[in-house]
Amino acid sequence: MAKNLKRRKRKFGTESESSNISTDNRKMIWIFDNVDNDGLFRFDPNRPDMNCADILDKIIQYSKRTWSDIKAEKHDKGKTKHHHLSGDGFSKAALERIHSLKINVADDAIFSIRINNLTRIIGLRDGEKFIIKWFDPAHNFYPATN
Repeated sequence: MAKNLKRRKRKFGTESESSNISTDNRKMIWIFDNVDNDGLFRFDPNRPDMNCADILDKIIQYSKRTWSDIKAEKHDKGKTKHHHLSGDGFSKAALERIHSLKINVADDAIFSIRINNLTRIIGLRDGEKFIIKWFDPAHNFYPATN
């Protein structure tokens, strides 16, 4: 018999819905049922700039790893490849889409997954789930600062 579990106010990506236990030791689960199909960052496999084979290959690779492993991965400059996005680093176009979808940037849910040097998949982390929202082929959603 299922118990009613009290939901706790929490930041996305660090706890499960029913407890305050970290989900970083769990494998990433990709969720595709709520992608944004509008605007500059639409997640649309028919885009000419979306290499579906490369993206699918990365999705398969990352699905075999835990969130801890993914978050710890660094590139040659020592910065993390995959990380939460917050603060004032969002581009104007990204903020327009975030606000149009009524997503609160302050709750630390927006997460970036690096596909290659410039390409990112942006989504919302909820526990072990990665809810895909946007495709960023040129790192313009949250431009890098050097």
